[in-house]
Amino acid sequence: MSFLADEIEKRLAETERLIGEIETHAVSQPSGRLRVSIDGRRTRYYHVKTAGEKECYLRRSERRTAEALAQKEYDQQVLKSLCEERKRLAALRDFYRAAGSGHDGEGDFFSGPEELIWSSLHPARQALVTPAVPDDTSFVKEWMSEEYEKKGFDENAVDFLASGDIRVRSKTEWMIAEMLKKENIPFYYEKPLKLRGAGIIHPDFTVLNVRTRQTFYWEHMGLLDDPDYRERALERIVQYEMNGYYPGKSLLLTHETSARPVRPRILEKIIETYLI
Repeated sequence: MSFLADEIEKRLAETERLIGEIETHAVSQPSGRLRVSIDGRRTRYYHVKTAGEKECYLRRSERRTAEALAQKEYDQQVLKSLCEERKRLAALRDFYRAAGSGHDGEGDFFSGPEELIWSSLHPARQALVTPAVPDDTSFVKEWMSEEYEKKGFDENAVDFLASGDIRVRSKTEWMIAEMLKKENIPFYYEKPLKLRGAGIIHPDFTVLNVRTRQTFYWEHMGLLDDPDYRERALERIVQYEMNGYYPGKSLLLTHETSARPVRPRILEKIIETYLI
């Protein structure tokens, strides 16, 4: 559940930032409160300074005072809500940390009850039980268990053999496969995928983010110099989109020409951003 831990920490950091900004701004805000009177189409603003003191009508020239008072009351409501959210998020974070503290010495392990109870079982009991949520090892094993018919290679095609005897079609695909292997990211090469309106296609890579358990399809468009290839590549992107696979969401795209080869650092950043 590390992805949940990440989101909790991100939101906690954001609430702390917003609370700090509001509290800093509050120092320069005017005292009292704003009363708004609406009579037909006319709106009047009044400055209520203290209890029992006569309120003051704010003229057009005093609009900034009205804005400051309105902002103050809005900020107070937001501040109250943010403080409550911070309290609840911190409690949730501490719950997961306390629950998982036995798994590492520093208490930074985040797990849900279903994961903790499963991991506490003796292997003999684990062999008899189906976990509510499979652990990463079981999930990856199941995800990688599918068999499929691979596309053939032309008789005179150049060999690019990646680790694990995975034959790919280009040097860049070889780099991608090697990087995925290095990061222990599960993937298939040219596994068939059925798209509505397109039939069976073979994405270059079908990849799993183990942390979030999301499947991505990675297409590398390596011959964009060729007008016919370019048109087919663009049509393929449209086919993905028509089936709900959007770039940056579940579809990863890389591209190059003979004059502009893909940069390895770009491949690394894609893997860091979407797959780790």
